[in-house]
Amino acid sequence: MGRGMAHAQLAWSIIRKRNKRMSQIQPHDATPSQPLYFRRSMNAPTWFLVLSIGLLAVSIASLYGVYLDIKKGTFEPTSLLGPGFLLLIVTPLTVGVLRVTVKADMDGLHVRSGLLGFRVRRIRTESIESAECEYILPSEWGAQWGGFGWRVFLGGSAVLFEATDGLAVELVNGNRFAITVPNPELAAAVLQMAQERHEEVRGSEL
Repeated sequence: MGRGMAHAQLAWSIIRKRNKRMSQIQPHDATPSQPLYFRRSMNAPTWFLVLSIGLLAVSIASLYGVYLDIKKGTFEPTSLLGPGFLLLIVTPLTVGVLRVTVKADMDGLHVRSGLLGFRVRRIRTESIESAECEYILPSEWGAQWGGFGWRVFLGGSAVLFEATDGLAVELVNGNRFAITVPNPELAAAVLQMAQERHEEVRGSEL
């Protein structure tokens, strides 16, 4: 009898682990009382790291050039515009997306810099028209996604580091957002369920 109980406990343990794994893989099957949550962090590829270091080096070199102009007495205030723009805006934005954290929950989509903490993109559930996993090839879809890296273009924005499956979100206002993140199908499923629940709640209030 002891052996039978041990077998039963082992079987129950396997079933529980399988159900837990399936609930993580298929978040759209969650019950209304079950919280939906997706969180992934990703690092930019090596080429983007090299680009960031290069921008930082150019910024420092430009500031050093300004310093030399000051020592020579040939300094002009307008000479600070280029180095200032690189150092204060372009470089932090580039370095900031070397690591990105993506979160999807009942409130929508949250994308933040994993290094500097600033918000890259925030999309509320009520603003989402659709969310799906889509193969994204930035080099060929430049007109649609704007190319590799963090892009802001007419009609939307994107954070794309490689040609792979990514999360593509279409907004109610017609704009789009895309990001290449691990397991984009899970993020899409969470956002789809969040959108469906939002529609159910809104319908019940009418």
